[in-house]
Amino acid sequence: MLWIVDNTPSMVPTQKKVREGFQQFAETYMKPNWDVRVAVISQDTYLAHPSYRNFLNGVAPTGSAQRYSRAANFQSTYLNPNSGASPRRTTSFVAPAWWTGTGIDSTGKVTGSGIKLRHGIPEYGGANLSQDVSASNPSQYARLIPGRHDGPLATMCWTSQTNPFFYGTSQCSVRDKQNQYSGTSGCVLGGTGNNDSSVQCVNTLMNNTVRSGNPIISTMPPEGTPADDAWSDKLYADFVVNLSGGVSGYPLEKHFNSIEQLIADNESESSNSQFFRPNALRIIVIVTDEDDQSTLPSVSQITPDDTYTYTCPWKNVDGHVYRLQLCPQDAKVSPVAPFKESLDAFFLSLDGRTEGNPNYFAVTISPTTGSSLQQLHDDNGENADSYGSVSSDIGTRLFEFTNLVGNGSLNLEITSSDYTPLLDQIGLVLVEKKSRFKLRFKPSQKEDMLVWIVHADNTREQIAYSDFEISGFEMIITNRNLLLSLSSTDRLLIDYQPGSLNE
Repeated sequence: MLWIVDNTPSMVPTQKKVREGFQQFAETYMKPNWDVRVAVISQDTYLAHPSYRNFLNGVAPTGSAQRYSRAANFQSTYLNPNSGASPRRTTSFVAPAWWTGTGIDSTGKVTGSGIKLRHGIPEYGGANLSQDVSASNPSQYARLIPGRHDGPLATMCWTSQTNPFFYGTSQCSVRDKQNQYSGTSGCVLGGTGNNDSSVQCVNTLMNNTVRSGNPIISTMPPEGTPADDAWSDKLYADFVVNLSGGVSGYPLEKHFNSIEQLIADNESESSNSQFFRPNALRIIVIVTDEDDQSTLPSVSQITPDDTYTYTCPWKNVDGHVYRLQLCPQDAKVSPVAPFKESLDAFFLSLDGRTEGNPNYFAVTISPTTGSSLQQLHDDNGENADSYGSVSSDIGTRLFEFTNLVGNGSLNLEITSSDYTPLLDQIGLVLVEKKSRFKLRFKPSQKEDMLVWIVHADNTREQIAYSDFEISGFEMIITNRNLLLSLSSTDRLLIDYQPGSLNE
């Protein structure tokens, strides 16, 4: 299961609902007896593409990047303990050792050559954080290695801004106090006030401790580790941390580009961070309040903003009329169908085939109606100017992708109040896909079949007739609890009378 979770400022309430709704899903479908692998990336993982190297190495670019990058002499009231601002640091900021040629003095002023974008969010940097991102020191932001996609992005509080990560809902200043709050327990267990998960699922440069250490989570315990409640609790905690990507990511949503970059940077035969496995069922889940904005690849150096415009058309979805703050330029948007075809080809190649079923389905959790869009716009205070400058959008390209993938793909509603039944729909599709077993011949009738579960120790137990059905060349286990109880080492032994050897 690959999750792509939008980590932009408007996603605070959605990330919290996913965290709260995931426990039942984990208890039901992420059992140690099943061999499930899970990874989570963010919608800005595309920034690891080589065309953004100069951008990551830049100082104080315009627009959204000013949240992370500042030129020399910029002074932050938050970082000045004597400024009188609220909130503010009580002690002087201490620059990380890997910052070279720059710093922040005791008054909160940027010194030296300025804070680069990759300084503000270290995940954007290369293997050597003290050096510029380059061909020999590429960005590792798409890599599934510890410190990249095993918890919320680590960035810094600058000053009071509209981004709720820096000031407001997520209260970056609370997490900045590493002597009071650290570790993952607040993020996993939640609470109220300063212990609320929206506050405690935050990493800052001063308190970068919300980390699972496992960007690829496997339900199968290592050899010597019992598959007990302690192991299940650890699986759940690690996934909650990974799912909580925070809201400090770059605010341009390129989900398809991010999946492409994940594959490019992790899936070569020489990689030590391969995620997808041959002949496995693959599930891609995209959680976002925006449509996909992926663009055609560039061979030259660009910024993400180069492909956008602030002159967006008005839209009408189910009677709700709105206009986006910014939108991708039509000529630079990549078509959906070729992306889907490239994903098919990747999975088929992984399975050693060139045709057939690529064996995956896709799920979007996004706004699906005009009323849900209006709810998101109102929640974000974007009803001014007749909704003339809003951030959330209908997922037209996302829906096109799920329709092309088919195979049980789902479009689910992001504004749902309870995510427990929402996530259970994903689990039901997963179970349905794993309940079917192909037979060499078409059986004559169910009553002529004997089906046993053969365990690793060669003991057997017969499956009751009421727990399975036959359909054409398939035997289907209909008892979900029985299916979930099976182990990855179990086998099925089926004795049956073919209806005809010619079928």
